[in-house]
Amino acid sequence: MTLTPNAIYQVLASSGSGKTTLVSILAGLRGDYSGLLRFENKTAATYKPADWSFWRSTQASFVYQDLRLFPELSAADNIALAAVLSGEAANETRVEEMAEMLGVSHKLDTVIKQLSFGQMQRMAIIRAISRPYRWLILDEPFSHLDLKNAETAWQLMVTDARQKNAGILITSLDPYPFIQADRLFVL
Repeated sequence: MTLTPNAIYQVLASSGSGKTTLVSILAGLRGDYSGLLRFENKTAATYKPADWSFWRSTQASFVYQDLRLFPELSAADNIALAAVLSGEAANETRVEEMAEMLGVSHKLDTVIKQLSFGQMQRMAIIRAISRPYRWLILDEPFSHLDLKNAETAWQLMVTDARQKNAGILITSLDPYPFIQADRLFVL
C-alpha cells in the first residue's frame, strides 16, 4: 500500500492493537517489524540514525500519545524549540493565534508540568503544526480533549496540512464524527 501526501488516513483500533507501535515505526523509533517500509523509494531498513533524524525534522511532524514535551520548559519554549530543530523559526503571531483558537493562549508562558493533560495535548498539537512537514502523524491526539476542543484542533490541523500540501495519518480509539478520512483502516 502506498500513502500519498495531501490525503488523510485514519487508523481506528482498540487499545493494545498496535496504533502507537505503527507511529513509533514511522518515526524510526522501533525497528522490530516485518514487511517492507519505504520512504521516497528508499527502504527504511537501510536508514541510519541520521536519516531518521532528518525524516523527523524535515518531513514528518508528530503528536505522540505521550506528547514528548519538555516538562521544565514553558509551552512557548517547547513550541519554539521544535521549530528551531526543524531549521525554522516559529511564527510567534501564528502560534498565538493557534493558542487562542484552542483556548490556551493564556498558558503559553506556563511551564508544561503545570498544565493539565488536555492543555498539554493542545500545546503538542500547536508544536506539531508550527513547523514545516510533509506528513502530520497523530497518535490519539484527542484522548484528553472534549469533543468541541477536539473538533477545533482537527480543523486547525487539516487547514494547516492543506496549506502545506501535507498528508495526515491519525490513530484513534473512537470514530470522531468530524474526521473525514480519505481512507479508513480498522484494526
